[in-house]
Amino acid sequence: MHFKLNIRRYSPISHFHKIVNIMRLSLVLCMLTIFCASATVSYSQVNEISLHLEDATLEQALEAIKQQSEYSFWYRNDEINLGRKVSVNINNQNIANVLDRLLATQGLAYTINEKHIVIYKTNEKASHPMITNNKKITGKVTDEKNEPIIGANVVVKGSTTGTITDMDGNFTLEVPDQATLLVSYIGYTPKEVAVKNQNNLSIMMIEDSKTIDEVVVIGYGSVKKSNLTGAVSSVKTTEIQQTPMTSIDQGLVGRASGVQVTQTSGMPGAVASIRVRGSSSLQGGNEPLYVIDGFPVYSGTGFGSTGGNTQISGLSTVNPSDIESIEILKDASATAIYGARAANGVVLITTKSGKKGRDIITFESSFGVQNVAKTIDVMNA
Repeated sequence: MHFKLNIRRYSPISHFHKIVNIMRLSLVLCMLTIFCASATVSYSQVNEISLHLEDATLEQALEAIKQQSEYSFWYRNDEINLGRKVSVNINNQNIANVLDRLLATQGLAYTINEKHIVIYKTNEKASHPMITNNKKITGKVTDEKNEPIIGANVVVKGSTTGTITDMDGNFTLEVPDQATLLVSYIGYTPKEVAVKNQNNLSIMMIEDSKTIDEVVVIGYGSVKKSNLTGAVSSVKTTEIQQTPMTSIDQGLVGRASGVQVTQTSGMPGAVASIRVRGSSSLQGGNEPLYVIDGFPVYSGTGFGSTGGNTQISGLSTVNPSDIESIEILKDASATAIYGARAANGVVLITTKSGKKGRDIITFESSFGVQNVAKTIDVMNA
């Protein structure tokens, strides 16, 4: 048997040389880092600038700085008045001191980014904030019957500082001098109250008669909105009339909660698919019952000119400008009078009727252009 042993001889001298080489490399890297840092710091110190200008323009002053340094200036002509007269007398100052002396009286500020200087207009309001003295005030919000209003919003006008009233209608708030409070609550007319020198306020709110006395049409008549117990959504006709459309159902898109409107076809007169509180059947119809001035309107399936079945709506025959109000009945209590046909909800439409007074003539027109999404390439003759 033969064994071969590789025995390396240890040399302390070679090991010492390796350590020395590592130390040399580390020293070189440290020196390079120091030189780079000192070059960056001393750049603005070495480039000392002297300016001696009397009644010169701002443009001439900036040009003189550019000639004595390697800086370039960036600014907007509509913000900086380069023709404004300046007078400076500066000896051997760095760029920061020169710009501070030159731009401080002009309402201008600057930012230095390497060799680029951006000059911009300062916000004088931000640099001189208004000092105000806040004081703590208390108050109580009540209705016309002197009953406390719980949860009324009390906000300082023109700010985001505010609070709400507690169970007794009381509130506490810190406000600046001569502040104005905005008080609001659902069903009441918003009110502005000037604090002046008062520390304890008594605020009485008045019911909003327009909101409380608003009349809502339901299946068996009309009631005030304040007395309504069923789930009914009302759509403002002023919003619908501002939207160009060929059918009323197109104007209901996104205007009533719990009502989804989807356009199913591009055929003229085709009805949009309306779902009130979702679909209730997998095989049966899910369309709501349309009632115009007390008469149910047919909404079913017809044949288009290009073949195939298409949903046709009787609503397309009603002029949107003739509509007085639109109510959507959603729950069982509101739709009970119409029976099983109203299982998917009811859309009640009331048209305008003659009114006493002078004659009024209105004219509205709109047009639209539609293109075929994809045409079929045909052979020529």
